[in-house]
Amino acid sequence: MPKPKASFNEDDDFDFIKENKPSKSFSTVSPSGSPIPLMTEAEVTFYEDKRDRYQTDNKFTNVSDLLELDRVLLHEVMCFRWGQWLLTGGLDYDGNPQLKLENMIQLYSKEIRELKAALGVDKKSRDANKGLNTADFFENLKLRAEQFGIHRNEQIIKAYTLWKELEGLYTLHKNSTPTERSEFKCHEADVFEWLEEKFVELDALDEAFRTEQKIWIRTELNN
Repeated sequence: MPKPKASFNEDDDFDFIKENKPSKSFSTVSPSGSPIPLMTEAEVTFYEDKRDRYQTDNKFTNVSDLLELDRVLLHEVMCFRWGQWLLTGGLDYDGNPQLKLENMIQLYSKEIRELKAALGVDKKSRDANKGLNTADFFENLKLRAEQFGIHRNEQIIKAYTLWKELEGLYTLHKNSTPTERSEFKCHEADVFEWLEEKFVELDALDEAFRTEQKIWIRTELNN
């Protein structure tokens, strides 16, 4: 007697496809340019934020420093991952229990502090560097005072020049007939238009100097 054929169920086939569907992969790039595989989008966001802030706040040009920064970020993202697992009761992203998470976080946190100290990006190193750069600070202060003096001198020259021009326009307006005022463009409306143009020139002079001052402030904050 022939065996009955196994029934075909489309849902069974669909379940098979779902089970074998590859999980989404996440990755980013380290400061040294190496690819970094990660497990979630949150880890990518955490890693890239830390990476960008380290490189914005500090100046790394030596490849060995970049590799050390890679290690710092690797340790930090691992602590972030384990911290996320602790928040879910010690379960990893797949729901599997993980042991000794707190011990691992403590161990890696100590490593992070040591790596940062070696790299010179911890608070103690930053404070020490500020103390060692006192001579540079006063040299920069002197240079900026000179630049401010130059700016103030430019303002005085500009203001005096414009004042004399305004004085000439006023005299021309006062001593001219209406026809002459039209010819030489020295009606009151013309004078007011001229003043508005010169106000813009003076403001541009100040704005250029304010932009330079903002660069000074950012430089000091990053030192």
